[in-house]
Amino acid sequence: MFAKAIANKSPATIRNDLKILEELGYLKQLHTSGGRVPTTKGYRIYVNHLFSTLQLNSGELAVAADRIASRTATIPQLIEEVCKKIETQIDYPILVKQNYGQLIIEELRLLNLLEGNTLCLIRTLSGSIQFNIIGNYSQSECDDVSSALNSHFKQKTLAEMFENLNGHINEIKKELKSFTKLCKNLAENLESFIDGSNTRGAVKLLSHHENLEQIKDITKIIENKEKVEEVLSKSGVIIGNESGQVELEGSSIISIDCEVGGKNVAKLGILGPERMDYKKLLTALFALVSQTESAMQLQETKKLKEKKE
Repeated sequence: MFAKAIANKSPATIRNDLKILEELGYLKQLHTSGGRVPTTKGYRIYVNHLFSTLQLNSGELAVAADRIASRTATIPQLIEEVCKKIETQIDYPILVKQNYGQLIIEELRLLNLLEGNTLCLIRTLSGSIQFNIIGNYSQSECDDVSSALNSHFKQKTLAEMFENLNGHINEIKKELKSFTKLCKNLAENLESFIDGSNTRGAVKLLSHHENLEQIKDITKIIENKEKVEEVLSKSGVIIGNESGQVELEGSSIISIDCEVGGKNVAKLGILGPERMDYKKLLTALFALVSQTESAMQLQETKKLKEKKE
């Protein structure tokens, strides 16, 4: 429709309209002899229009991860499954920021494994997480430490456990010989789960950015945990300098909340150039959200049917 309206105007009128849009800050001219391209302000108007046409608010870009994979899977596996589904539809790098700190602990178990490793399994109200702890501890030692930790941290959040673990080490270490060493190893691993971040498909930057220096600047951001956390603190579509990062001028991020058991356990960010196809990306994400909601409804219907039977 817009293209048709432009086609009916004279070249002089088009040039005048473009000049006005440039003066208003919606367009910019990169080179004297080159054409005009949208500014961050121009893209913002367009993206806001897309949200209204899709009937989707920026805060509604949330995927219920526990409905995508098996309920017996761990939370990191659920997040992995969400990322895989997004990657099948979108050819851009994905930033992942874990946010497991608010999960409430139901039970913590330490299990002795072969080859000098100990498995830590934490069951929460929203699902489970697990990781290996380096150190060869007997199952008896694991059981004693598990019992002590459960007595102090059951019904507490993972963040509260991490923040108070050292204090409880001093209280209990006299009674349990292996408590101090095992808990320090536990804390080291737990920190990465509470505040971890990573980037998937960073090599895809090469497909969408021609300037090598620009790619290097973007890489500096996505390899910095604090920077990733800052960028993903905003919801919806973050365009160009809206990110607050000079290195990301010329880039945009579509930020998605990932929920498990009603808790926002991770943020996913699709990173692409400012000129990326917003309509295609938002439509694909809208479809993913819709599919997730449909799966949720089907699962609830199945549960009700099983109860009746």
